[in-house]
Amino acid sequence: MSGHYNYYKVDKNKTSVTLLSKLNDIKLQPKQLYHFKDKQITNFRDYVIEITQNSIFTKISFEQLIFKVKTDFYKINPSEFEAIMDWVHKYYNDNEDIDKFLIELGLEEIESFNTRFENDLFFFGTNGINNYYSTIKKDNFWKELDTPSNTEEMNLVLDFLTFLMTKFIISNTETNTKEQLELINKLESVEGKTELKEAACLFFETLKDMNSDYSKMYSDSIHYFSQNAESLLSKIEDFQAGIANYNGVIFIEACF
Repeated sequence: MSGHYNYYKVDKNKTSVTLLSKLNDIKLQPKQLYHFKDKQITNFRDYVIEITQNSIFTKISFEQLIFKVKTDFYKINPSEFEAIMDWVHKYYNDNEDIDKFLIELGLEEIESFNTRFENDLFFFGTNGINNYYSTIKKDNFWKELDTPSNTEEMNLVLDFLTFLMTKFIISNTETNTKEQLELINKLESVEGKTELKEAACLFFETLKDMNSDYSKMYSDSIHYFSQNAESLLSKIEDFQAGIANYNGVIFIEACF
């Protein structure tokens, strides 16, 4: 998995007004692309028509997309979100603070994962949930997903990854530092998530088993997790803090 992935939360009050007005404005004049002086980017409607005509992938309906932005942005599908983000980045490429501009439109970045190994985190998180936690829980609460799509699912995966990265940190040295001891105490003090901790411990043992399928197929990622568990844990905590007061769909922008 190459490239980097940006995760966004959405303010539907803003997208239904501010973003909608930008996407709906067919009078916007074509603009030269900053990095490609011989190319121009058009208004969003013409842009959608162009990429739909020239794409072998999912076709996009401008009218249907606009209706979703107006009524319920959460119904926007990945291809539509990608088209919106691509157009905004290209048409407003001369904006000095694109992140602030996106927030004004109702699209706020939660976190960015910039390496292949960082991107693997959610793959391992969802696999751990699907193959270990759901077995321990023994109910149908979890529908298998490649990527968490809302805050409830994401928080579950982030909690699981917190326990998993903590196991990596603890296992890295024979003598625990003060910070590591505090981390162990923090982990042991977490209440109400016994099954999640148990699942993370079982998955950790699988990842550390050199004969397991995971170790054979994903040895590079597992080594990266082991060496960078503390920084990854910090990133996980930042992500969780970013969605602390959010209850909605999480959108992903894939950049290659």
